[in-house]
Amino acid sequence: MLFAFFGATASLSGCHDYRGEECRAFVIAVNSKLEEIDRVTSNNDPSHNVSAEDMRHLAELYESLAKKTQATHLDTKELAQLRAQYHAMVLEAAKLARKVADALDAKDLETAMKAHERFGAVVSKEDILVGQVNAFCQSR
Repeated sequence: MLFAFFGATASLSGCHDYRGEECRAFVIAVNSKLEEIDRVTSNNDPSHNVSAEDMRHLAELYESLAKKTQATHLDTKELAQLRAQYHAMVLEAAKLARKVADALDAKDLETAMKAHERFGAVVSKEDILVGQVNAFCQSR
């Protein structure tokens, strides 16, 4: 569903400038949580229904990712702006994941489906942000 994040950036070699260091730090912060998020979101078993527990766990992972990326020290204005956009997207995803979980707990399938649809729309923005970060980090 998501998260092929910053593959090219993470493998930069011979990049010792400050901008490269900041890019690497941001990529490491993001990738440290994305593997776990990917495990939760990549269950391809058609008989597996999304559970409130799954969505709550996903919300916690997104919140953790938001904290980890926000804690990354960035002086480069452009990268800091991209991080702010990514941070906002991740927090919105966490909020919507919780909304899905709460609706599932309440057995309100209509609200759960609407929130899940909005959740999908929010996380789909990640590809655009990934492209922007990769373009910034690879340009010299």
